[in-house]
Amino acid sequence: MDGVEDGVINDPRTCTTEILNLDSLLCDASPAAKCLTAGQIHTAQAIYDGLKNRDGNVIAPGATAGAENAGDWAFWVLPNEQFGGASVVESAKDMLRYLMRHHPEFDVDTFDPANDIAPVTRELMPLDADDPDLSEFMAHGGKLIIYQGWNDFPLRPQRALDHLANVQNTMGGADLVDDFFRLFMVPGMTHCAGGPRAWLTDYVTPLVAWREQGEAPERIVGTQTGEEVSFDHLVPSSASKAAQAFTRPQCVYPKLAQYRGSGDTTDASNYVCR
Repeated sequence: MDGVEDGVINDPRTCTTEILNLDSLLCDASPAAKCLTAGQIHTAQAIYDGLKNRDGNVIAPGATAGAENAGDWAFWVLPNEQFGGASVVESAKDMLRYLMRHHPEFDVDTFDPANDIAPVTRELMPLDADDPDLSEFMAHGGKLIIYQGWNDFPLRPQRALDHLANVQNTMGGADLVDDFFRLFMVPGMTHCAGGPRAWLTDYVTPLVAWREQGEAPERIVGTQTGEEVSFDHLVPSSASKAAQAFTRPQCVYPKLAQYRGSGDTTDASNYVCR
């Protein structure tokens, strides 16, 4: 879809669950490694769809397609020795109990995360950094670069997109916000790092150049080493790796890296942001 066959979806929003067609993976008979049971398909569909309340409002965005085998899905969903054999998702029940310790009536076993989220949201306010009013930061001359993996499992990319939209709506529009706040979406990158695309990136140098020399970053080049890189925060992991090393530009959202149509597809210089 982006002109290069590299095993990574440039914009996962184009790969909808209809295109994925999960039902085509249904096992014919007994469970096997290369098919899914009806229950597994239901679970996967729920993960892709995200969580909505009874009014149809999105409470938690779904995961995006691509890089499912790069470690994030395994770490967060499957049994994990780091958490006593439970999954991280299952261990979140204890986290909720601690978070809601001032609410003796709270029962995690009957908690409906789609429709009973308000009390939890209030307790999380001191930890959240989602205030869209960045006027004081802007007036002080601050510059902000946010990078977000398109395939980060727990930090769903739509949250970053929604936050940027909220800032733009609050601060007077995209053009004004672009002067101090830029978002770089990284295809194929999992939780904060890793994945099959060019995720290894220096964001500090362009931030310094922007703040001190006024050189606003239009594109930042990332690298895929082509080597197996292990992360302690992704165990268990399938430890997948790219077939080869390559570089690729990361573009200021909403622009995407597009191949020029000629030249080495592994070289970032042969891509444009559009």
